[in-house]
Amino acid sequence: MSNITQLINETKKNLRKYNYDEVLNLCNEILEIDMNSWFGLQFKALSLYRKNEYHKSLEIYERLNNLYPNDEEILYSLMLINEILGDYKTAQEYSRKLLKLKDCCEYYVKYKHISCKLKDTDELINKLNKDIISLEEDKATDKQIKRIIVLYEEKAVYEYLKEDYEKSLLDFKNALEYYSKIKNSTGYHEDKIDNWFELLKKSINEDNKAKEILYNLFNLNENTKIWYEKLDSMSFFSQFASPLTYTYLLLDKYPENMDILKITGKLARYDDYEYAVQCYNKILELDPENENAINSLLNIYPLHYLKDESLKLIDSKLYIEDLKEDLMIKKIELLESMTLYDEALETYDEYLSIEKKDGWINHKKTIFDKIRCMEKQATDYYLEGQYNESFKIFKQVNKLFNDIDRNSINIRGDEWIIEQWYTDVLNYAINNSNNDADIFFDEFYTVTNETIDLWIKKIDFLTAWNHYGNPITTCNILLNKNPENIQIKLAKANVFYRTKRISHALNCYDDILKQDSTNMKALNRKFNLLVRYHKFKKAYELLKTIQIDYKDIQSDLEDLAGVLFNYRKYEEALYCYNIIMDHNQSIPIMKNVKIIWHKLDDKESQNKCKLYLDWIDVIQYKHKTNKCPTCGGQLTPITYGYPPINYDEDVYLGGCCISDDSPTDYCRKCKKEINMGIYGIVISTQDYSSYSYARNNIIWLTKYLERYPKKTIKQLQKESYKMFGLDDVEFTKFIDKLREIEYLTMDGNHIKIIEGYDDFHTLFV
Repeated sequence: MSNITQLINETKKNLRKYNYDEVLNLCNEILEIDMNSWFGLQFKALSLYRKNEYHKSLEIYERLNNLYPNDEEILYSLMLINEILGDYKTAQEYSRKLLKLKDCCEYYVKYKHISCKLKDTDELINKLNKDIISLEEDKATDKQIKRIIVLYEEKAVYEYLKEDYEKSLLDFKNALEYYSKIKNSTGYHEDKIDNWFELLKKSINEDNKAKEILYNLFNLNENTKIWYEKLDSMSFFSQFASPLTYTYLLLDKYPENMDILKITGKLARYDDYEYAVQCYNKILELDPENENAINSLLNIYPLHYLKDESLKLIDSKLYIEDLKEDLMIKKIELLESMTLYDEALETYDEYLSIEKKDGWINHKKTIFDKIRCMEKQATDYYLEGQYNESFKIFKQVNKLFNDIDRNSINIRGDEWIIEQWYTDVLNYAINNSNNDADIFFDEFYTVTNETIDLWIKKIDFLTAWNHYGNPITTCNILLNKNPENIQIKLAKANVFYRTKRISHALNCYDDILKQDSTNMKALNRKFNLLVRYHKFKKAYELLKTIQIDYKDIQSDLEDLAGVLFNYRKYEEALYCYNIIMDHNQSIPIMKNVKIIWHKLDDKESQNKCKLYLDWIDVIQYKHKTNKCPTCGGQLTPITYGYPPINYDEDVYLGGCCISDDSPTDYCRKCKKEINMGIYGIVISTQDYSSYSYARNNIIWLTKYLERYPKKTIKQLQKESYKMFGLDDVEFTKFIDKLREIEYLTMDGNHIKIIEGYDDFHTLFV
C-alpha cells in the first residue's frame, strides 16, 4: 500500500470521527506528496469550513474550482461560503453555474433565495412572465388555473422585494381574479386557502395605495394564523407553488415570529436544509427548550454530515429532564456511528444508571446493546492490527456477559438467542488462550464443526439487528481465517441477499458455485437474484438445470413465469407454471396456464388437469328457495366477526372464524346451521381446489351480469377468457351446467340470472 493511500485511509477514519484538526494535518501531508490531490484539497477545504475558517476554506475551494470547474460539490460549497460571508452577488453566480450543470429543485431554490437577498429578481420575474403567458394562451383547466395563481403570487413577491409595489399589487389582483373562478374546487385545505384570499381581498378593499395595501397583507401582528395555514397548504393547492418565496419576505419583516420560523423550517427541510437549520436555531434562541426544533435539527444534521453539530446540540440540552433519555439514546447511536466507542460506552453507563420506576424493562437500550458496542470496538481494533487492545475488550465483554442475571426481567427475551455463542465460542476461546491474544484469536476465529452453527446464528442476528454490528465484517474476518468454509461464504452471500445488494450477492453465490457447483442454496438464491436483476434468460436457463427449493424461489418463479408469458414465450412460461402448479393452483396461475394451453393447442395437458372442464362437475344443484331444506322454515343469516353493538334477538352469531364452507344460515325451528351454498348453488367440497375454482367462477359471472346485463354471450366468453382463461368449450359447458340447475336462462343472444338468486345469504360476496 502506497504512503498516500495509507494517508487517505487514515483521513477517512478521522473524517468518520469528525476530527477536523487531524484531518487537516493528514491533508497537508497528502498535499506535500501531490499538491493537486483532489482528496487532499477537498477535505482540507471542508475541514476549514467546518471549523468556521471561511476565508481559508474559500481560497482552497477556488483553487479546486480552477482544477475541476464542473464539480457540483465544489460549486455548491463556493456558493454557500460566499453566502455566509455576505457576498451574495458571487454566490448568485455560482448558483447560476450549478443550474446550468443540473436543473434541479434544490439548486433553483437556492438561486431564488440568494436572488431575493440581493433583491435582484429580474430573471425570476421574466421566467414567470413567460410561464404565465404560455399557460394563459391555452384553454385552462382547474389545475392550470391553480398553477397560474401561484405563479402570479410568486411574481408579486419578487416585485415587492424590488419595491415595485404597483406591479406587485396588480399581480396579486390577477391571482385573486383567477381564484374566483376555481374557488369551489380547491380540494384539500379549502378553508385555509380561502381565508388567505379573503385577507387579500380585504386588504385591497381597505386602501387605494399599493404600498399600504401590501403592508396590511403582510402584517403578521394580526394575521399570523392565516399566513401559517397559507404556507402550510400551498403545496396541496398546486405542486408548482413556492411557499418558501413568501418566507424570505415575511422573516425579513418579522425575524422572530415563531409560527413562521416553524413552518419555514418544515418547508425548507428537504430543498434548502441550511435555511431550515437557520430557522430552527433561531427558534432555540427564542425558546431554548423547544422540542420540535431540537428533534428537527437532530434529524437534519446527520443527513448532511453534521453529526458533530448533533452532539453539541444534545450535550447542550441534556438538562431538559423530559428529553434526557431520548437525547442520550440519540447520542449513543451518533457516537457509535462515528466510531467514538469510549464516549459511547460512557454514555451507555450514564443511560443505564437512570432509575425508572418500573425497572430496566422500560429502557430502550439494555446491557446487551453496550456489549455489542464493545464488540464493535474490539473488532475495529482487530482489523487495525491492535490485537492486544482487541483481546482486552473481548475479555471485558465476556465478563460483562457472565455477570448478567439470567433471571432478570430487565432483559428482553430475544437478547438470549445467541447466548450459546458467548458461552461456547467467546468464553471457550478466552479460557483456552493462556491470556495470549494470538492464541485467543486463532481459537476464536477458527470455525469448527462445533462452532459453525453458532457463528451462523451470530451473523444472522447481526443482520436482523443491523444497527448492532456489521455482519459482512464478521464474515470477512472468518473467511480470512477459514477461506474454504462454504457455510460462512453462504452466510455472507445471504447478508447481501437479505439487504438487497444484488450484484454483491451474485458475486458471492458465483464464488460458492465455483467451489461446489451443486450447492442447492446458492443455486436457488442465484436464480432469485437473476430474476430480480431482470436477467430472465439466464434465470430460465439456470432453472432448468437445478434442484429447486420451491419455498425459497416461489415468488421469483411466479415473476419469471409472468414475464415469459407476457413476452409470449409460452413453452418456457409453461415449464415454469408446471412447477408452480404442483404447489399453487390459484386463479391467476390457472388463467395463464389455460391461455398457454389454448395458444399451444396442448390438448394432452388440458385433459390431464382437473381444473379444465372437470371442475364444472362439482357444481351439484341449486336450492329453489331460501328456505330450510329440512322443514321449509325461514332461515336467519349467520353473522360472523365481532357482534354488532346492541344487536337484535333476531341476529344469529357465528363466531369470529369463517371459511369458504362455513354455514351461511340458521334454522331456528330445526335448531341447526346450514350451508346454502353460493347464491343457493351447492358445490361439492370433496376437492377444495375444484370447489374454490367453481365458486370463484360463479361469483365472478354473477357480479359481471349484475353490472353488465346487456353483454352478449360472445362478449361474456371473451371476458371469461381474460379473467379465467376459459376457452369456448369450457365456457359453454359452464353455462350449460348453470342452465341445467336453473340458475341461468337464455334470452336470445343474452344470458339472464333467474330471479331469487339474491335472496340467498352468500359469504365473502
